[in-house]
Amino acid sequence: MTIGLTFRDFVQWQRRTLASPRGEQLFQYWQRELAGELPVLNLPADRVRPMVQTYHGSSFRFRLESGLVCRLRTLANQRNVTLYTLLLAAFQILLHRYTGQEDILIGSPMACRDSPQFEHLIAYFSNVVPLRANLAGDPFFTAFLGQVRTKVLGALEHQDYPLPLIVERIAPKGDPSRSPLLDVAFSWEKSHHQAGREALNHDPETQLPLDLLYARQLGAPYDVILLIFEGQASLSGTFLYNSDLFDQERISRMAAHFEALLLGIADHPDGRISELSWFTDQERQQIVAWNSTASAFPSEQCLHQLFEVHASSSPDAVAAWCEGEQLSYAELNRRANQLARYLAKKGVGPDVLVGLCIGRSLDMLVALLGIMKAGGAYVPLDPDYPSERLAHMLADSGVKVLLTEATLVERLPANQAD
Repeated sequence: MTIGLTFRDFVQWQRRTLASPRGEQLFQYWQRELAGELPVLNLPADRVRPMVQTYHGSSFRFRLESGLVCRLRTLANQRNVTLYTLLLAAFQILLHRYTGQEDILIGSPMACRDSPQFEHLIAYFSNVVPLRANLAGDPFFTAFLGQVRTKVLGALEHQDYPLPLIVERIAPKGDPSRSPLLDVAFSWEKSHHQAGREALNHDPETQLPLDLLYARQLGAPYDVILLIFEGQASLSGTFLYNSDLFDQERISRMAAHFEALLLGIADHPDGRISELSWFTDQERQQIVAWNSTASAFPSEQCLHQLFEVHASSSPDAVAAWCEGEQLSYAELNRRANQLARYLAKKGVGPDVLVGLCIGRSLDMLVALLGIMKAGGAYVPLDPDYPSERLAHMLADSGVKVLLTEATLVERLPANQAD
């Protein structure tokens, strides 16, 4: 430790570093990281974004269940990453789920205290670094976690290049409605409050009770900031958000989705990103309720009989439309009945298979209904299949009657079917 150093000394040291070859090396790293078109994170909002950025903010606090925290610590150790990296990856996945974007760019503050001479200097050194994630191709979570780990290590090595200079040199044309370059940030703090509280509460000289008082958040430099506080055996979080864009209800759902996603990661860490569950129990129950659409219907009737009932009640309604042609229910029913009588004369009835080789058309629909009305069953034969495959299907199924179009007759193999 160098005696007598001040923050002014740090500023002078930083200027010398930035003007040196090391400074250019730092910048070139960030230039590579931010190459190409820079993504703009468009989170779903409750209100239209003001033309000029506002900084009105609020906050929402939450705490992760202790059992989940223990599982996440174990998983981080198994994957050789820090807990910070694991939760950062989860947050980037959450943003991907919310926006559908594959290129995710957020900021994360870093200490910038690598120089031993300034290690104990009381001053604000923190610098926000951009962290870019690529979720294209629906990667496995393990692979994506490795990508995030590499990005974090690179950012740590190059954290001394100030964000304002990055913005100035890489993204000088800003949008007045947004923060330069970054809309969302992720922050990590190790909490020493609990240890300090226990020390004072048990100090025989003070005997003073100590508790935490949370100040209301009134400012928001970004759209959303997720702060994670790491205790000795706990993880808690706070979402700081721009209250001109988001309601607390939306942010509270985001916190619930984040915890649900962490649980999904703990349950299935080897799955793909798209396979990770992020719905809450309440949302799952709601989805089940929405899909509870079963209704009673006359199970003693066949499909063609149900069709006839509807054709009787709505004969002139359009039953089908294809390539500019349409059939009413009455006309479709009449043509299907005519075909059914013809098929019956050919011996079609229960347990009799009818080959059906017709392209997508109204005629195909007539044929399907006609076969059912005659009591038979159809064997679908795709006209686009090779002749050899059609021959095998005809021989293997043993169809007695074959329905097709005149234009397809020459493509079909010789067969005993009528």
